[in-house]
Amino acid sequence: MSMNLRTNKDGDFLLVYYGWTNPDADTQRPLFRELAKRAAFLYVSEPEPFRKLARRRSRLAERGDGIFYLEPVSVLPFGRKPEILRLNYMRGGLARALKKFPGCAPVAMACRPKMHVLKGLVSEKAFVYDCYDDYVFFKNDRKEQQRVRAEEAKMLSVADAAFCTADTLVEKCRAFNPKAYKVPLGVDFNLFKNPSGREPEDISAIPRPRIGTIGKFNRRVDLNLIAAVAKARPKWAIGRCSRRTRNSIQRSKNS
Repeated sequence: MSMNLRTNKDGDFLLVYYGWTNPDADTQRPLFRELAKRAAFLYVSEPEPFRKLARRRSRLAERGDGIFYLEPVSVLPFGRKPEILRLNYMRGGLARALKKFPGCAPVAMACRPKMHVLKGLVSEKAFVYDCYDDYVFFKNDRKEQQRVRAEEAKMLSVADAAFCTADTLVEKCRAFNPKAYKVPLGVDFNLFKNPSGREPEDISAIPRPRIGTIGKFNRRVDLNLIAAVAKARPKWAIGRCSRRTRNSIQRSKNS
């Protein structure tokens, strides 16, 4: 594979980001694009399950935004075990991808508590926990919540620093690691440009006062809270701007 890799001004840093699937298009990717202007940026998604090995191979690609993407494929089953998870990253494509960035010293970031086992995997200069959500609330089962809390405590004990998207997350992380800092989510300002200064037609008919939010419409949205506000303030026009998906439309109807 032939690539023209871009590094930072000194040409010596590679930011290896251990992600989940693909970076969020509205919040993460704008920030990652800015980082990619300053250093070589490699986004590594979680290894594909072992059962999918026959369907695809790991790929390293640049999609036109300055970010290099790697999709590893598990070469061993039982990928939740720490030693096997590390092997699946390296043998699944990461070791080969690192050779495309000669002379670059890695700095690693990880976005999931369970990824604490990846510390030292690429002999990085620093290992940073990117805490952009409270992952405990992703789980409904109490035992699973306890497991996530334990994994996050381990993550914070081994991380050189933690970047958090909210003050509450900073406070939580500093209980385990004093080097926790607030780094707000990125945003694509082009989505909000309005050169004419005129009110968009699709909201001009909505009466004032208006109250609303912009963001994903998923199971973490507190619909009961929104319904309570609407009931308490019937003269307010309450709206939410989000991507249209089948699940979001159904949840909107049910609310």
